[in-house]
Amino acid sequence: MALRYGFFDSEITGYNDEGMPEFDRAESSDFLADFISSIVRSGVLAVPGDGFQVMAGEGMTVQIRPGFGVIAGRFARDDETSTVVISAADSQNMRIDRVILRANYPERLCEIIVRAGAPAANPQPPELQSGGDYDELCLAEVSVRVGQTSISQSDIVDTRADTSICGWVTQAIQQVDTSTLFMQWQDAYQRFYDASGVEFTAWLDGLKEELGDSVVGTLTGAIAELQSSKTDKTVSATMADAIAELQSGKADKTTVAALSQTVLGINTTKGDKASVKQATVPASGWLGDIVPYQCTVQIPGVTAASIIELGISSAATKDQARAWLDAQIVDGGQGENSITLKAFGWKPAADIPINVAIWN
Repeated sequence: MALRYGFFDSEITGYNDEGMPEFDRAESSDFLADFISSIVRSGVLAVPGDGFQVMAGEGMTVQIRPGFGVIAGRFARDDETSTVVISAADSQNMRIDRVILRANYPERLCEIIVRAGAPAANPQPPELQSGGDYDELCLAEVSVRVGQTSISQSDIVDTRADTSICGWVTQAIQQVDTSTLFMQWQDAYQRFYDASGVEFTAWLDGLKEELGDSVVGTLTGAIAELQSSKTDKTVSATMADAIAELQSGKADKTTVAALSQTVLGINTTKGDKASVKQATVPASGWLGDIVPYQCTVQIPGVTAASIIELGISSAATKDQARAWLDAQIVDGGQGENSITLKAFGWKPAADIPINVAIWN
């Protein structure tokens, strides 16, 4: 293809059979869009901060704040707040809708629409279109729960900053080669690290001379056991004895007393080694029609007096992790060999693997 350029004034070179003028340098809107998209990234303008932000409206509606955006070289500007309607909730399953800013090529316009997702036990947002008749940006995702009759702000996830589906308007060159500068930083860091190591070694040697190797060795061993999660009351007592020996020497008594108090706290609370159990919170086990939903899980070894800590398992999938976060699960108490969980968010639609740390 020959070199194309623009834009310069065109001159009339003649007239066609219909009597319309013909120009020597006429170009299409596609050429202008290609020019813009080559230097400006698609997205929403970040100034003001609420540009094209989706907000809850009345009933099953959402409002879109005034804003400016670029979609594949076309631009859209709205100086007024607009309103779109979210379709009625499903009677059996939740769904996720998307509020979309798109370039509509067949109708030659930019518009804001809502695309409803498919209701499901584990709903996913609908796909965006890119190329062909439409190019689309997702401004927000709206969760529509079973039987819901109005949209609240907590149902809306702002996706304007997500570069995979929208993002902010930026220049096309977003990164330059900084490898040379990085190497200089790395070299400076390494030299600082090496010098700090020498200073620390000198300080530790001085501490050994002042306090004696036996005290320092005892403390070092106790701390190592703490870090390896093997702490018990014997280790804590050993550490307390070492601190008492320090108190009789040259150490700062205020600092040592504070450390001793910490050790006593370990002795009286969680100094004993915890028992960690794995369990699964079944989606079918959640009871109740309104928050908080409750679910009781069998955990061998738990008593009514146990101190427990809950956490999602590292083996959880993305969907399970999302269900855990969306549910806002908290400890609801425990009995003999069981714990009760409460969910103050959405009722989980997926089984969730958890870890339970128990101190008896």
